[in-house]
Amino acid sequence: METLYRHLNDGLSYSEALHQTRLALQKHNSDPRTWAAFTIQGAARDTLPTFISWPQLLTVAASLLALAAFLFSRRLATRAQY
Repeated sequence: METLYRHLNDGLSYSEALHQTRLALQKHNSDPRTWAAFTIQGAARDTLPTFISWPQLLTVAASLLALAAFLFSRRLATRAQY
């Protein structure tokens, strides 16, 4: 645990600090019982890439909804002519 927190204090992300800690433990002691239990719980935001932000997602959803409403209204107007 000391090694993990030392890596975190050095500015590494949670996933990189855990990775470096596991490598150090594996090098020092190859018995998996000493290093296999180290896992990340919570703070998944630091470990997962963000491809699209919430404002971008909402903008796309609103645009698609507006397009669907426009196409639906045009279809109703075309049917009303007949």
